[in-house]
Amino acid sequence: MRKGFIFLQFAISLSLVLCSIIIEKELYYIRNTETGVDRDNVVMIPFHKMVHYAAFKREVEALPGIAAAATSHYPMYGGMDGLAVKGPGADKAVQVFMMHVDDGFISLLGLQWQDKPVDEGVLGDGKHWILNETAVRTLGISGDPIGQSLDIAGDKQQVAGVLKDFNYGSLRSKIGSLGILIDRDTASTWGGMSGCLLGKIKTHVNIPATVDAIRKIFSKYDKQTAFEFDFADEAFDRQYKAEDRLAGLFGMFTVITVMIACLGLFALATFSAQQRVKEIGIRKVMGASAASIGGLLSRDFLRPVLLAVVIAWPLSWLVMNRWLEDFTYRTDVPWWIFVLAGLGLLGVSLATVLFRSLRAARGNPVDALRSE
Repeated sequence: MRKGFIFLQFAISLSLVLCSIIIEKELYYIRNTETGVDRDNVVMIPFHKMVHYAAFKREVEALPGIAAAATSHYPMYGGMDGLAVKGPGADKAVQVFMMHVDDGFISLLGLQWQDKPVDEGVLGDGKHWILNETAVRTLGISGDPIGQSLDIAGDKQQVAGVLKDFNYGSLRSKIGSLGILIDRDTASTWGGMSGCLLGKIKTHVNIPATVDAIRKIFSKYDKQTAFEFDFADEAFDRQYKAEDRLAGLFGMFTVITVMIACLGLFALATFSAQQRVKEIGIRKVMGASAASIGGLLSRDFLRPVLLAVVIAWPLSWLVMNRWLEDFTYRTDVPWWIFVLAGLGLLGVSLATVLFRSLRAARGNPVDALRSE
């Protein structure tokens, strides 16, 4: 019964330790994976039908702390529209996500060209699209994609350029087909619709002061709408709030369960030493060392801990492997993580038992025998 109690506690403890390590490893991986987007110091300010948007944007661009400004219909990682698009000669349409942006968007976010437009003058006419690599494959476009036709709701349009794939959403999902439509007419187009201003803040400047300067300009052109802002890197990280909470819970329960398991092991070791006080005294009289007696008392407790390690390894691997299946981009889970965690828990349990066992073994054998 007592050994079963030790086994259960340490199996749960090691499973929680391993799950916590793997969750944190995955979160670190997705936050440091190259997504193809430069999110650093990009502030996003949503607006709603700002009549003088062009003037607002010009003033923001003129701020000393702003390196560049651009416009998008939606903020980064804030959703987008979808269109049914047919590739050249295709009978069936496929879904392509759409970004409606101005001509500063691509350079501001550091997006990379796979096939740059031959004639950038056609961008902004509403008939020429920029696709990502996934869209080119999905639409069945072969050969040089530039100039090939697209059918969007019966309207014939063309491919103007191709961007290298970049992650515009959560890393739980693979990159989908994307089409970007550029509109240079900032004054009329963006003044009559909702959108988001993106500002690239220079490095080594006072970011709060720069955001406050943008707020003052915003309030000059829109006195009705509350000023709101977000940062692209923070918006990216917020996609994993559930995982952050899960990591926090696992971490908290891991500490609690390991402490409870060690306290329980210490209590059982104390009880066992008291039950075997006569045996300890006789062994001491017969010349046994404190170390050998401590090892003898510890052996019975380490066996269920070792069994708990063996059981917790495959159990935690199965659970975490299933959890990682929700992510297209997954960290590797090397075998040595399991070995180190198991050895660490064995070390903690050994130290706990030896502390109590050696204390009992170092007692005066005469006192032990007299008490019997």
